[in-house]
Amino acid sequence: MEEGEPALPTPALKQAIDLEEFKRQLLEFIEDRDEPFTVKFLVENCLQPVSETLVQNALADLEGEGLVIWLGGGEWISTKAVVKRALKPSTEVIMPKSLIAQIISTAIKRPELGYTSLTEFIRDAIKSFIKQHSV
Repeated sequence: MEEGEPALPTPALKQAIDLEEFKRQLLEFIEDRDEPFTVKFLVENCLQPVSETLVQNALADLEGEGLVIWLGGGEWISTKAVVKRALKPSTEVIMPKSLIAQIISTAIKRPELGYTSLTEFIRDAIKSFIKQHSV
């Protein structure tokens, strides 16, 4: 080899480059998945044949980089999916049965008020409360 000529990659270097590329592609596939996944799922859904060992090694590296989380029981989830879940506003509200009974008797049993659903009544009640208590 002459001076200044680039060296050919060694098999170990080529394997490391291939692992990095595989990790990049794997992360691209899993980071927007909302549900946990398994190594078996990833192996079965790869476009090219890959071993479970390669997938496990890539996931271990991605976990070390903070990009995936090991949930136990053979399941993983992307960190992005966890953050997305945490930031997603919840629309579920838990109300006592007695309050629900009052809402029904006020909204549904009095058609002259014009409400056709509990959701509509609750939405109006919340808007009215906010308007009344706003500074």
